[in-house]
Amino acid sequence: MDFVTIGGNWVRGRVELEKLMARLFGGVYKDSPNTMTTKAIRFLKPDVAVAHAESEVVRSEHGEKVPLKTLMTLVLVKDRRAWLITAAENTDVRTPPPKSGKVSPYGTAGCAACSDKFLSGLSASSGTARAIRGALEGRPRQSP
Repeated sequence: MDFVTIGGNWVRGRVELEKLMARLFGGVYKDSPNTMTTKAIRFLKPDVAVAHAESEVVRSEHGEKVPLKTLMTLVLVKDRRAWLITAAENTDVRTPPPKSGKVSPYGTAGCAACSDKFLSGLSASSGTARAIRGALEGRPRQSP
């Protein structure tokens, strides 16, 4: 699994991604609500697809709650019966800097991967994985 963060960092492999997610969701995204909406899916082959999803999450920065809206691009591959995310990139969409003007370690755009605790392992049982799989298979999203 390859993942490019909002800040442009390239995270390679599941172990590194899990470390990043544990740090983020134990820190700036702890107890943060998250909404993920699949916007488009394009099949490159019957077993390969590109998906775009919007995500909204709130991070804590210098004592402030700062909303973050992102657009994710995901490459999915069907392995037997399951769709697996093999690569993803997260892009900040109009996130204002915090009122304090202080810059986070991730830049004013926020941090790396904020989705469905989505990237926290990208397990087949995650809400985002279910939503994307459902969309790939033509089913409506079911709540996590």
